[in-house]
Amino acid sequence: MLQSPVRVLFSGSGALASNGKTVASLCGYPRRLNQYLYVSSFKTWYQPQVSDIIVGRITKLRESFWLVDVKAGQEGKLNIAAVNLPGGELRRRSAHDERNMRQYFVEGDVLSAEVQQVHANRSFTLHTRSDQIGKLEHGVLVDTLPSLIGPGSKHIHNIGGVGLIIGANGRCWVSGPRPTVGHGDSTRDKAEASLSKERMVAVSNVVRTIKRLTKARQFITADSIRAGCAAMEEGDEDM
Repeated sequence: MLQSPVRVLFSGSGALASNGKTVASLCGYPRRLNQYLYVSSFKTWYQPQVSDIIVGRITKLRESFWLVDVKAGQEGKLNIAAVNLPGGELRRRSAHDERNMRQYFVEGDVLSAEVQQVHANRSFTLHTRSDQIGKLEHGVLVDTLPSLIGPGSKHIHNIGGVGLIIGANGRCWVSGPRPTVGHGDSTRDKAEASLSKERMVAVSNVVRTIKRLTKARQFITADSIRAGCAAMEEGDEDM
């Protein structure tokens, strides 16, 4: 068991009090929530929380919704009514829209979405109504661990000309620059599709940095990625 350097009043999941100290009862990362200390396991399912930005993959189409794999215990549901369709118009979704769902997303498509609701049975729904989320086509998907995603509410970044989405579910998407204002259509990728050689190198450096942080079991945040890329440019292969 690992002794935590953090002094707290209460022990949460994965932590317990022993001889006046708080120690971990499993291998993982200590996290603090107000006066509670708990331990997040190295390898665990993603636990959806409302307003989380995730990076997922379409697995199935149903009558009026898609199922999305987000590395959780069950798949998320993305209703067609929760998607900004081409044109961005706000209207009631029709039977015609449902018949043409494959024009928007098909099995295997990658997308970013926001967790809209989490129910008592841990099922959850998603939406892509924001200008900054939706289908992802022009970039690289990097898998990491949900427990390594650093705390913070911002998931979408532009780092040195590289677009980055840090999914709370342990998936990252690295691409060309992402616009801060979208076009009201979440069924098309908003990132630049054609990149210069220098920008492709920058994308590669961000991908390599995320993989190194994962291997070293270090938190993945915009700041840690910036630091890793800077060290790489200076020739420090050990970061």
